[in-house]
Amino acid sequence: MDKFDFIWYNTKYSAFQTAVRRKDVNQMDYIEKRFCYTVPTDLNMYYCGKRIHTRDHSYGPQVRDHFLLVYVKDGDAILSVRNRHYALTPGHLLCMFPDEKIYYKAKKGSLWSNLWVGVYGNQAAFYVQNLGITRDYPIYRCPQPDETERCMDDLIRFADCKNTYGKINVIATLYQFFRSLYSKSAEPLSDMPPIYDIHQADTHEITYLSDNIYIREAENIIRFHYDRDINVRSLAQSFHLTLEYFSRLFKAETGKNPHQMIMDYRMEKARALLTTTNLTVAEIANCVGIRDAHYFSKLFKSVNGCTPTEYRKVR
Repeated sequence: MDKFDFIWYNTKYSAFQTAVRRKDVNQMDYIEKRFCYTVPTDLNMYYCGKRIHTRDHSYGPQVRDHFLLVYVKDGDAILSVRNRHYALTPGHLLCMFPDEKIYYKAKKGSLWSNLWVGVYGNQAAFYVQNLGITRDYPIYRCPQPDETERCMDDLIRFADCKNTYGKINVIATLYQFFRSLYSKSAEPLSDMPPIYDIHQADTHEITYLSDNIYIREAENIIRFHYDRDINVRSLAQSFHLTLEYFSRLFKAETGKNPHQMIMDYRMEKARALLTTTNLTVAEIANCVGIRDAHYFSKLFKSVNGCTPTEYRKVR
């Protein structure tokens, strides 16, 4: 994969920074926003984002523990899932199911643009099922692509609203997004329950260790972005707090230091992937945000008393 000079876009304080300058691409935009509003239980959003004009882009192999819906705006790619291969073209919606290994790569020279939304809730699987999307065939041709794209852009625009009006607006827009996926002449919704189970972690029940707004937001970042390059310093900077003050506050509020919570969450997810998937150790390491498989194995053994391979054999 090409190496890019990438500067993280910090959405919390609108510190938008551009990155990736190459002779064949003027600019790549990457935006992702977190969303936290735990009241709705039927349908809710973890995060949303978009990527614009990335050349030779690839994603994965990756596994999520929630539904991730990806809309293809520009470019062509080949999707690999369950040892099958599918073409992704503009207007397609790709659904990543909980605990499903997925990989896609844009065709050589293709400028790739996409938008995404991570969703959860009691009825998330219900709405996906009624589109006819399955684990064996996780792509869908959007009947109203312009409307779908508009809704996803609105989700990104509204996601960092802090008041109740703004948060309810996001939930309303999320329902509009799903409405755009159904054609106006679609068959009536089935009242049958989903034919697949939602992963235990993909529920509306989120328990926080603290009532402090900074610590709750930090817990959300760890919970929803443990597979990214997050660390204590980046967490502190996202709240404009010093490393020392943030660490003391986090420990006082939760009983754990933030680094320990990041590692605990990654190890919890790694153990689950070892017992529920056939991903390689290197792929699991990548899925939990650790890019060095050898370091991951050493860390896993120090925490669990055995290597990932040994853990998988006895489970």
